[in-house]
Amino acid sequence: MSETFPSRLRATLHAPPGWEESLLWLMQEEGWGPAVSEESYPQGLLPDEIPAVRSTDLVVLLETGAEAAFRARVAELAADFGWPEGAWRLRFELRCDQDWEAMWRGHWRAFRCAGLVVHAPFHDLAALPLRPGDLPLQVAAGSAFGTGGHATTRLALRVLGGWCAADLPDRLLDVGTGSGILAVAAGLMGVGEVAGMDPDPASALQARATAAANGLERSFFWRGALESAAGSWPAITANLQAEILQEYAPLLRSMAAPGGRLFLGGIRRRKLEATLAAFQAAGWSPQDIGVRGRWAGTTLRAGTSN
Repeated sequence: MSETFPSRLRATLHAPPGWEESLLWLMQEEGWGPAVSEESYPQGLLPDEIPAVRSTDLVVLLETGAEAAFRARVAELAADFGWPEGAWRLRFELRCDQDWEAMWRGHWRAFRCAGLVVHAPFHDLAALPLRPGDLPLQVAAGSAFGTGGHATTRLALRVLGGWCAADLPDRLLDVGTGSGILAVAAGLMGVGEVAGMDPDPASALQARATAAANGLERSFFWRGALESAAGSWPAITANLQAEILQEYAPLLRSMAAPGGRLFLGGIRRRKLEATLAAFQAAGWSPQDIGVRGRWAGTTLRAGTSN
């Protein structure tokens, strides 16, 4: 549902590349207000894959009067994140009758990745230059979990495409599913049953809406942490923060089928070594590593016994 704010302060933060996901998460966690990333790709609606990472503008709709507090918080984050001097800037505008969904629409760009064309319901598929064999994947409008274009999501989609082309798993579990994009993508690629959980109360509803929009029947999403899952899974995706992944390495191993595959994303490159060490200690064997900007993803295999 569209939400209108009679008088809001629009803050635009120009930040160094690679920080959009962390910033969006922090804005949500700290309750500053609705936020959207204005990152786009140079080629427009359906760009070819480009290794360069663009800078990001983050737009946040603040309560009026919050300018000083927000500026101070951003300066604090810049120091914590080690941003160089001059690498970020803020500007503020007072906006009236600003429609959040309209703003989200204005910055949503469909994109192609791993044979998928990820788009919103307001995109006209007939107007998109689809290639033969492309699979449209619709993400529900107004998603609180972004558009799926983040670097590690794109790494995950490529990994899923490879898994499904080489050795299609019959079931997949998506840990920290968010909008459900990875689980739904797996279902569209032919995985027979997909499931996902996330502790965020909005996630399950969003993921179910995404699954329904794509006609995916054999899917199940619920609110909960990893401990709420059960069973033995031949394929698992976990696009989370490195510290959370490291903590859950043994539990993920106990839930993997013998020889099961695991994709880990959401890892900053400087934390990749410690993350891999934690998973090797838990009985996982690293297979491949993908890097996009300051983000990394890796695939691993479980041993033949738990």
